[in-house]
Amino acid sequence: YPTQTWSKLTAVYVGRDLGTGIADQVQVTAYGQDNERDLHMGMAMALSPRARMAITSKNFTDVRTYGGRAEARKLATPDLLLTYGVDVIQERAEGTDNSSTVITGFGPNPITQLSDRPQLPESEFLTLGAFFQGEVQAGDRLSFVAGGRYQSAKAQTFATAGLEDQDPISITDGTFVAAVNSLVDLGGGATLIASVGRAFRSPNLIERFFDGPTPEGSGYQVRNPDLKAETSLNLDLGLRYARNRISLE
Repeated sequence: YPTQTWSKLTAVYVGRDLGTGIADQVQVTAYGQDNERDLHMGMAMALSPRARMAITSKNFTDVRTYGGRAEARKLATPDLLLTYGVDVIQERAEGTDNSSTVITGFGPNPITQLSDRPQLPESEFLTLGAFFQGEVQAGDRLSFVAGGRYQSAKAQTFATAGLEDQDPISITDGTFVAAVNSLVDLGGGATLIASVGRAFRSPNLIERFFDGPTPEGSGYQVRNPDLKAETSLNLDLGLRYARNRISLE
């Protein structure tokens, strides 16, 4: 198992009862975190009664992430609550790899292979998002929540020692997703719930740019800068029942 250290610092500002024309409540969050991972592995095996092979590897990865989110809420009318805001996340990854393979028993001198080629280039992942949502009370028993979000993602690599054969690349993608939810009060503690929405996920730095044996030794991963974003369509229909001593969904 790797030795891993993780630290995070978060600062939050919350403004309530502002009563301005654009916001009744505001929350601003900023954070920075650092994740360092150090993995050493060793393996030895017999190739013949006299020959042996010993493999050692050392992998160090440092991922630093900085992010922020600003969200505002406004009761536009007694039946309409608006929520909107923006967020940004920047992730920077770098690391080193060292491995050695020593074969003995095939001659007077051991056969040694050394490598310090990084499996992951120095790379950066930046996402920017903007979102807007409205909660509407359409009647005594019917309410809707509808919202949309635009997400832009940029992944890029930089010149990295040991990877001179790879040119730096930059990849940008983005999309718009939306969702609608409805709640119908059936009375007697029962509520009908329905929703439809799209989702979006951009590949991360490891999925795009890692190339080599996985640090845990479970396989070999080939870099794929051409990975496309994942999208999905989600449909939900359900029933909720809640009374004083029981809740079912």
